[in-house]
Amino acid sequence: MKLSSILSAVRNQFLWTPKHPAPEQFFRKKPHFRLAAYMKGRRRNCWTLMRTQLEKQLLLAAWGRHMTSREKRYLRITRMEGALTPFGLPYEQYMENLAKMNILLNRKILADFGIWEPRTFRSLTTLVGHKCDLENITTPVQKAVRPYPTDSVLVRRCLEF
Repeated sequence: MKLSSILSAVRNQFLWTPKHPAPEQFFRKKPHFRLAAYMKGRRRNCWTLMRTQLEKQLLLAAWGRHMTSREKRYLRITRMEGALTPFGLPYEQYMENLAKMNILLNRKILADFGIWEPRTFRSLTTLVGHKCDLENITTPVQKAVRPYPTDSVLVRRCLEF
């Protein structure tokens, strides 16, 4: 074999090698680059730095969604406890008796009733109070369920001028 043929074969091999990554690599990385479009510096363009930063950010986002739902749950429970305070019912007993009576309302709806629809919430609380009376359930906090809140509590739209 001649030296010129060997050189031409080597030259042709280098001429036909792609200067850009294969299309499948581009399309595999494209969603990651879109997520990293707002990043600063090398994290935006360098694949390895971007990938590690994206993993961290996606983990933090998942953790944040979990914590948001947990905080919403605590907020709704607190609102319900505040709405139940004038009636003298503890939250746990209220939810347990609602389940026994087959009233399937979730915390969000009950908390909204306690804030925006006090008469509906009062009727539900009265039902639970009668259920407690039938089962002879008394706690130190509650000797008798009051069907109406005390006079010192101001409830929206219950006062008439």
